[in-house]
Amino acid sequence: MALGLKAGVDVDLMIKAIATGSGGSTQFGIRAPWMAQRRFLPAQGTVPTLAHYFDMIGDFADDVGVATPLLDRAVELYDKFMDMGLGEKDVAAMVDVIAALPRSKPAR
Repeated sequence: MALGLKAGVDVDLMIKAIATGSGGSTQFGIRAPWMAQRRFLPAQGTVPTLAHYFDMIGDFADDVGVATPLLDRAVELYDKFMDMGLGEKDVAAMVDVIAALPRSKPAR
């Protein structure tokens, strides 16, 4: 959403294309329009509410010895969300967190 919004893509077309494709999900269908409309209140799901699962998942991964690179990145983004003072807003405000990040290419 952050990429499409910044690029000026037709929002309704983008949401329809993603929601009906392999990248779609129930949560995308709900939150993508909120992101486009910047409707983050009233919050239906906040980062503090969701983040409490991260320690449990991380502990479980530690117990079984499995790497969690996507979880690790999600934790960084959720921390940034809180650092930006967005804690009372819906997790859809993550679009602002991602839009604020500098573009960096991973080393190959």
